[in-house]
Amino acid sequence: MNPELKRRRLQTLARMFTGRNSLELCFKSNNALSNQLNISQPAGDDIFDLAGRSDEPWVLLKAKCAHESGYICFTDQTVWRTLAIQEALFVHIVKILEDARVMLAMANAFPGTLSWFRYLGKHVLLTASVPPPGVQGVLQALRIYALAGAIPSSYIDLKIKNLIKKCTEYVQQARLRKSTTGVIKDAAEIHKLIKAVLAEAVLPFPSLYELGTKNPEQAVNEGLDPWENSPESDIFPTEFKLTEQEQVAMNQEGLVEQENSSSGADEQNVTTDDVSNTAQEHPGEQAPLNLLGTTATSSVPGTSVEQTKEQADFNDGQTINWDEIQQDLGCDLHQGIKFKQEVLNANPVQYAKIMQAQAGVIQQMRDEIRAILEEYQHTFPRRGLKRGCLDVNALWKTVIPDLNIFYNHKNPAPPPNLAIYLLIDCSGSMVLPGEKGPAYSRIKMARSAAVVLHECCRDLKIMHQITGFTTDYPWNGTVIHYPVLRWAEDDGARIVALKAKAANRDGYSIRVATQELQHRVESQKILVVLSDGAPHCDGDPAYTETNNGPHDAALAVRQAEKAGIKVVGIYFGKVAKAGYARKIYNNFILCSQLENLPQTLARTIKKVL
Repeated sequence: MNPELKRRRLQTLARMFTGRNSLELCFKSNNALSNQLNISQPAGDDIFDLAGRSDEPWVLLKAKCAHESGYICFTDQTVWRTLAIQEALFVHIVKILEDARVMLAMANAFPGTLSWFRYLGKHVLLTASVPPPGVQGVLQALRIYALAGAIPSSYIDLKIKNLIKKCTEYVQQARLRKSTTGVIKDAAEIHKLIKAVLAEAVLPFPSLYELGTKNPEQAVNEGLDPWENSPESDIFPTEFKLTEQEQVAMNQEGLVEQENSSSGADEQNVTTDDVSNTAQEHPGEQAPLNLLGTTATSSVPGTSVEQTKEQADFNDGQTINWDEIQQDLGCDLHQGIKFKQEVLNANPVQYAKIMQAQAGVIQQMRDEIRAILEEYQHTFPRRGLKRGCLDVNALWKTVIPDLNIFYNHKNPAPPPNLAIYLLIDCSGSMVLPGEKGPAYSRIKMARSAAVVLHECCRDLKIMHQITGFTTDYPWNGTVIHYPVLRWAEDDGARIVALKAKAANRDGYSIRVATQELQHRVESQKILVVLSDGAPHCDGDPAYTETNNGPHDAALAVRQAEKAGIKVVGIYFGKVAKAGYARKIYNNFILCSQLENLPQTLARTIKKVL
C-alpha cells in the first residue's frame, strides 16, 4: 500500500473515531527508517505525534491511530495543561497511565479496535529493549506494563521488578478511571513509590502537546479489555510472583518493604493530609497532588503555602536546581553573586491595550515566522473544498450537484520542535528614549516586542518563556529575574509589569537562561535578548560598560552557542551607541521602530535555524 493511501485511510479512521471532519493526518519522515504519524486539527486545537517505522504492519498503524485519537475523545485538556508546572518524573508517570486509560476506553467505545490493541501489546513485549538503569528503566517497564499488562521476565532486575509489582494496582486503578483527574491521583501514588526506592535522577521534561479537549467524553472502561489473553510464555502476567531465591535475595538487600494495607485507597479517601505527608516525605519537592486543587504544605521551616506555590511555579516542571545554578555561576567576575526570582502582578487591561495597538505587527510577525517554519514541513493537497484550485478529478460531482470540487496545498501544522526564551533587560538605562524619541522609551519598546512575540508564538504553538532581568538596589550582590511568562502558559498579562529598575549583569543572566534552555527537550532552542546593549552593574567597578561587562556578556553568548543554543540580540538603544551590542551578539538586530521587527527577526530566525 502506497504511503498516500495509508495516510488517507488512517485519516478517515481518525475522523470517524473523533467525529471531527476537519482533522488531518500526515506521515513526517525524520530519517530513512522512521516515520512520524501526525494527527492534527486546525490552529488552536489538538496536535499529536506518534513515532513509528515505515515497515510496521498495517494493523499496528491502525492501533496507533486509534490510540492517539482516543486522546482527543477522553483526555481533559484543562488538567493536561497544568502538568507544565510539575516535576518531570511525575509528568512521565501521568502520560503512561493516561496511555493505559485511553486505550481501554477506546476498546470499549469502538470494539473493533480491541484486536488492534492486543496486537500492539504483543508488539511492545516482543520489541522491548534492555532497560537503562535507574528511573528510566522503571519508566520503560511501567510503560510496557501499561500497554500490555505484562513485563518481559528476562530483562528486568530484582529491584525494578519489585517496584513495578507495587505499582500494578495503581496502573489498574488508573485504567478504570472515568476522567484524567483520577489518573493524577494514581500517578501521585506511583511517584511516591519510585522516589522512596530510587535515587534522584535528571530526566528530560516530556513534550506536552495540546493533548485532549475542553469537553472530554466520560470513559466507559468496563467489559472489553486489551489485557485479556495476553501471552504468558515469557512474561509475568498481572499477578506478579517472585521466586523463592529472588525473595531471599530481596530480603538480604533490604529491598522488600512491608505492604501498606491502605495503599489501595479509593480516590475519595485522598485528603489534604495525604498531600501534606507527601511533601513531608520529600522536603523541598513539589507535591504532585497540587493538581487536584488541594493545598500542599512544605516541611521546610519558615516556608509558607504561598512561597511553596511560587517555588513550584518557578520550577515549571523542570528538574532545575537553582542553588546549583547559583553555585556554578558564582565564580570569577560573579564570585559571591546571589540569584533570586520574583513574581510580578498581572495587568490584563494594559496588556490588551498594547495587543490592540500592535495588532498589525503581531499579524505580520505571525505570517513571517509561519512562512519560515512551513519551509521545513511537507505539504499535501487538501481536497473536497468549496474554494481554491479546481480539482479536475472531482468534476464528476457537478452533476450531483456537489460544489466541493476544489483543493489547495495545506500544511498539517504540527507544533514546531522549537523553544524560544525571551530575556528582557530591566536595567535603569532602559528608561531612556530610543531612536524614535522620548515618547518611545527602550523598556516600552521591549515590552511591546515581548507582547508581539508572545502572541505570535502562542498562535503558532511554539514553546516559549519570557523573563526580565536586573539587580537589587542598592547593590548588595543579587541578580533578580522576573519570569513573567513560563513555559506552556497562555496569559502574558504580567509582561506589562516589567519596568526599568536597577543595574544589569547581562553575562550572568544569559548563563541562567542558557541552563534553563538546556533542560528543554526541543531540538531547536533560541535565546532572544532584548536590551540596550550596555552591561553595567552600579556598585561593582569590575563589571561596567567599559570594564569587563561587554566582554563577559559576549563570552556568555559564545558559551550558549557552543551548547547548541542560537542567540539573537535585539537592540533598542541609540544607533550611534550600538557598538558594544554588535560585538556581544553574532546575530544582531537593531530595532529603531517596532514595525520593522517582523521582517528582520524572521530573517534572523531563518538564518539560525
